[in-house]
Amino acid sequence: ISLHEDCLRLPLIITGPDIQPGAVAQNAQLIDILPTLVDWCDLAPPSRLDGHSLAPALTGKDIPDRDAIFVSENTYEKQRAVRKGGWKYMRMEESLAGMPAQCLFNLETDPLETVNLADEDPDRTAELDAVLEDYVQTVTAGGLDPLHQQPISQRPWSKPKAPDHARAKGK
Repeated sequence: ISLHEDCLRLPLIITGPDIQPGAVAQNAQLIDILPTLVDWCDLAPPSRLDGHSLAPALTGKDIPDRDAIFVSENTYEKQRAVRKGGWKYMRMEESLAGMPAQCLFNLETDPLETVNLADEDPDRTAELDAVLEDYVQTVTAGGLDPLHQQPISQRPWSKPKAPDHARAKGK
């Protein structure tokens, strides 16, 4: 389990009566399922929904793309990531697998995320770190961060090593 593209880019398949076959290019997240069901069933939405309804896509209409996608993981590492434009920034909060503290990937030129550019592009790294931190502050409302309140759920019999291409240079 990781925040690399090969673990994140999974298809979301929805089928049923009155749902048109098709595909959309925009990114969807699990947090979009509840708003989609609320919209599709014509229910009153709760006061706060973090996701976006995908219901228009079910009838063949376009849905707006997000400015950024935010994800987190807590299996072998406590880490967060933001995908914005053609870039992905990953921040390690705590690691048992030896991953670098920050990773920056240009997904357009390096879709397999083999070249960590965090040290070579400190301005973009800082910019995306600030975007990620703003998001964390918004969703936690400045309160306790759930990622920091739970232990890493690492299995004692399996301690993965970071792939060579993801390790910090010189380590």
